[in-house]
Amino acid sequence: MGNYLLVKEFSADNVAQPPRRTPGRPPAFAWEAFHVEVADLINSGRMPQKKEAAIQLMVSWFENTQKQKPSRSAVSEKLTPYYRRFFSARD
Repeated sequence: MGNYLLVKEFSADNVAQPPRRTPGRPPAFAWEAFHVEVADLINSGRMPQKKEAAIQLMVSWFENTQKQKPSRSAVSEKLTPYYRRFFSARD
């Protein structure tokens, strides 16, 4: 008649892993959401052909959905690769 302890371990598949944190300061603006919105606009054909119009659209999007307002130059910089790839703009 001995004392014993039964330990039930969960498999690694059943244990929720904590989210990984990226080192450093968190971004000041929701750029991931911005990129998803831009991709949706391009995919649906609603992205303005002119980059200037897109800058205005996305600054308004930030204000309305994120309650933030990044600078025009920051938005322009993030839009540049999309316009180079999909709209053949040079700037």
